[in-house]
Amino acid sequence: MGRSGKFSRRNDREARRAAQQQMDANDAPAIWERPPKEEWDPPSEFSVALSATSRLFVRTNNYRGKCIDFAICHQVGGPYRWRDIFRVDSSHDTVHRHDLTRGTDQRETIESINGPLTVDRQYTEQYDFMLATWEQREREQGDGRVDER
Repeated sequence: MGRSGKFSRRNDREARRAAQQQMDANDAPAIWERPPKEEWDPPSEFSVALSATSRLFVRTNNYRGKCIDFAICHQVGGPYRWRDIFRVDSSHDTVHRHDLTRGTDQRETIESINGPLTVDRQYTEQYDFMLATWEQREREQGDGRVDER
Protein backbone atom coordinates (compact mmCIF):
# COMPACT_ATOMS: atom_id res chain seq x y z
CA MET A 1 0.00 0.00 0.00
CA GLY A 2 1.37 3.42 -0.96
CA ARG A 3 1.57 6.56 1.06
CA SER A 4 -1.26 9.03 0.95
CA GLY A 5 -1.56 12.67 1.88
CA LYS A 6 1.19 15.24 1.59
CA PHE A 7 3.95 12.61 1.35
CA SER A 8 2.41 10.66 -1.55
CA ARG A 9 4.26 10.14 -4.84
CA ARG A 10 1.55 12.07 -6.67
CA ASN A 11 2.01 15.15 -4.50
CA ASP A 12 5.78 14.84 -4.84
CA ARG A 13 5.51 14.74 -8.67
CA GLU A 14 3.15 17.74 -8.68
CA ALA A 15 5.48 19.71 -6.41
CA ARG A 16 8.46 18.95 -8.68
CA ARG A 17 6.45 19.87 -11.78
CA ALA A 18 5.37 23.18 -10.20
CA ALA A 19 8.96 23.93 -9.18
CA GLN A 20 10.20 23.20 -12.74
CA GLN A 21 7.50 25.46 -14.23
CA GLN A 22 8.52 28.24 -11.85
CA MET A 23 12.18 27.88 -12.89
CA ASP A 24 11.19 27.90 -16.59
CA ALA A 25 9.09 31.01 -16.06
CA ASN A 26 12.02 32.80 -14.41
CA ASP A 27 14.34 31.93 -17.33
CA ALA A 28 11.98 33.14 -20.04
CA PRO A 29 11.90 36.89 -20.65
CA ALA A 30 8.69 38.47 -19.48
CA ILE A 31 6.54 39.74 -22.33
CA TRP A 32 4.15 42.51 -21.44
CA GLU A 33 1.15 43.21 -23.58
CA ARG A 34 -0.26 46.70 -23.57
CA PRO A 35 -3.97 47.06 -22.84
CA PRO A 36 -6.21 47.57 -25.89
CA LYS A 37 -5.92 51.05 -27.40
CA GLU A 38 -9.62 51.64 -26.80
CA GLU A 39 -8.91 51.70 -23.06
CA TRP A 40 -6.03 54.21 -23.25
CA ASP A 41 -6.52 57.81 -22.23
CA PRO A 42 -6.62 60.29 -25.14
CA PRO A 43 -3.09 61.03 -26.43
CA SER A 44 -1.29 64.06 -25.09
CA GLU A 45 0.80 66.06 -27.58
CA PHE A 46 2.96 69.12 -27.04
CA SER A 47 6.03 70.76 -28.51
CA VAL A 48 8.95 72.56 -26.91
CA ALA A 49 10.77 75.24 -28.91
CA LEU A 50 14.52 74.67 -28.70
CA SER A 51 15.62 77.36 -31.18
CA ALA A 52 14.17 79.24 -34.13
CA THR A 53 14.61 76.17 -36.35
CA SER A 54 14.42 73.30 -33.87
CA ARG A 55 11.82 71.80 -31.54
CA LEU A 56 10.90 68.70 -29.56
CA PHE A 57 7.55 67.16 -30.41
CA VAL A 58 6.23 64.83 -27.71
CA ARG A 59 3.31 62.40 -27.83
CA THR A 60 2.34 60.26 -24.84
CA ASN A 61 -0.42 57.76 -24.20
CA ASN A 62 -1.40 56.99 -20.62
CA TYR A 63 -3.35 54.18 -19.02
CA ARG A 64 -4.40 54.37 -15.37
CA GLY A 65 -1.98 57.19 -14.63
CA LYS A 66 1.11 55.58 -16.21
CA CYS A 67 2.75 56.37 -19.54
CA ILE A 68 2.45 53.19 -21.62
CA ASP A 69 3.47 54.55 -25.04
CA PHE A 70 5.48 57.58 -26.12
CA ALA A 71 7.37 59.22 -28.95
CA ILE A 72 9.81 62.11 -28.52
CA CYS A 73 10.98 63.67 -31.78
CA HIS A 74 13.72 66.24 -32.33
CA GLN A 75 12.52 68.13 -35.39
CA VAL A 76 14.08 70.83 -37.52
CA GLY A 77 12.65 73.24 -40.07
CA GLY A 78 9.65 75.34 -39.26
CA PRO A 79 7.56 77.26 -38.84
CA TYR A 80 5.13 75.26 -41.03
CA ARG A 81 7.14 72.20 -42.12
CA TRP A 82 9.06 70.05 -39.68
CA ARG A 83 11.07 66.88 -40.20
CA ASP A 84 12.46 64.42 -37.68
CA ILE A 85 16.21 64.14 -37.25
CA PHE A 86 16.12 62.02 -34.08
CA ARG A 87 13.30 60.08 -32.44
CA VAL A 88 12.90 57.95 -29.32
CA ASP A 89 9.77 55.82 -29.10
CA SER A 90 8.31 52.80 -27.34
CA SER A 91 6.71 50.85 -30.15
CA HIS A 92 7.48 47.22 -31.11
CA ASP A 93 8.01 46.00 -27.50
CA THR A 94 11.21 48.03 -27.04
CA VAL A 95 12.24 51.56 -26.19
CA HIS A 96 14.55 52.55 -29.04
CA ARG A 97 16.17 55.47 -30.87
CA HIS A 98 16.00 56.38 -34.54
CA ASP A 99 18.98 58.53 -35.60
CA LEU A 100 18.16 60.28 -38.87
CA THR A 101 20.89 62.95 -38.77
CA ARG A 102 22.97 61.28 -41.48
CA GLY A 103 20.08 60.75 -43.89
CA THR A 104 19.46 57.09 -43.02
CA ASP A 105 17.50 55.54 -40.17
CA GLN A 106 19.98 54.07 -37.68
CA ARG A 107 18.01 52.26 -34.97
CA GLU A 108 19.41 51.46 -31.53
CA THR A 109 17.49 49.48 -28.87
CA ILE A 110 17.63 51.01 -25.40
CA GLU A 111 15.57 48.54 -23.35
CA SER A 112 13.01 45.78 -23.82
CA ILE A 113 9.61 46.55 -22.34
CA ASN A 114 8.56 44.12 -19.62
CA GLY A 115 5.91 46.25 -17.90
CA PRO A 116 4.29 49.68 -17.67
CA LEU A 117 6.90 50.92 -15.19
CA THR A 118 9.64 50.39 -17.81
CA VAL A 119 7.87 52.69 -20.27
CA ASP A 120 7.04 55.29 -17.62
CA ARG A 121 10.66 55.38 -16.35
CA GLN A 122 12.17 55.44 -19.84
CA TYR A 123 9.88 58.31 -20.89
CA THR A 124 11.34 60.50 -18.13
CA GLU A 125 14.92 59.44 -18.84
CA GLN A 126 14.66 59.89 -22.61
CA TYR A 127 12.92 63.26 -22.35
CA ASP A 128 15.82 64.50 -20.20
CA PHE A 129 18.31 62.95 -22.67
CA MET A 130 16.68 64.72 -25.63
CA LEU A 131 16.77 68.09 -23.87
CA ALA A 132 20.42 67.61 -22.89
CA THR A 133 21.68 66.59 -26.35
CA TRP A 134 19.64 68.57 -28.89
CA GLU A 135 22.35 71.17 -29.59
CA GLN A 136 24.88 68.51 -30.56
CA ARG A 137 22.41 66.85 -32.96
CA GLU A 138 21.53 70.18 -34.53
CA ARG A 139 25.21 70.94 -35.13
CA GLU A 140 25.63 67.52 -36.79
CA GLN A 141 22.58 68.16 -38.95
CA GLY A 142 23.65 71.60 -40.19
CA ASP A 143 21.35 74.58 -40.16
CA GLY A 144 18.25 72.34 -40.14
CA ARG A 145 16.24 74.09 -42.82
CA VAL A 146 13.74 72.09 -44.84
CA ASP A 147 13.86 72.44 -48.61
CA GLU A 148 10.79 74.29 -49.92
CA ARG A 149 10.49 72.22 -53.13
